[in-house]
Amino acid sequence: MSLRNLSNTASYGNLYSGLSIEICSRRLKAVASTTILFRVHQIPTSDNKIVKASTSGALTGITEAYLLNPVTVWKNHCQTTQNPPLKIARMLSLHDLYRGANVTATRNGISSFISIGAYAALTSPEDNILKKSMIGGSSLVLGGLFTTPFEALRVSQVIGSKRQPYKKALVSSVPGLIKLFIMRATIGPTLHKILYNEQSKPTNH
Repeated sequence: MSLRNLSNTASYGNLYSGLSIEICSRRLKAVASTTILFRVHQIPTSDNKIVKASTSGALTGITEAYLLNPVTVWKNHCQTTQNPPLKIARMLSLHDLYRGANVTATRNGISSFISIGAYAALTSPEDNILKKSMIGGSSLVLGGLFTTPFEALRVSQVIGSKRQPYKKALVSSVPGLIKLFIMRATIGPTLHKILYNEQSKPTNH
């Protein structure tokens, strides 16, 4: 369907339906991922900052996937059906809530391995806030480009649709990648603090 046809058939209510669910879901994921990354990054793994960041990112992505998969599945059903959110929550079984969890964990692990590692490679302790934010957004988009096939597979498992070929899935994922850029850009400074342990540095007077 073309953008012109979509604009003719969709009302403003349809265009913004599920927005509050999407915002809450994204915020929950941001809080969970930064909290998990902070804990995981304290584990001694390697003296190389890129290796340490990549390993921490992969473990964070996998952990977050299993913890928040029920929220993601519920959100997907809210966005693709006309049923009220509370009714959808009651209809979904535990098996339904964890449908596609292994694919999500694989996708998140690879994406976070790439994006957190890239962030560590492209940043330094002296970076300003603009660089922290821009590299934060760009690094997550980079990870997303490599894991688009996993997202297409996950969605097909959750809602029972036919899996899209990579090219079509990549095109349809552009809005999602833009959202990822904005989300990571907003938490870029927080990510910088975690990777460089800025919260433990003494203040210079």
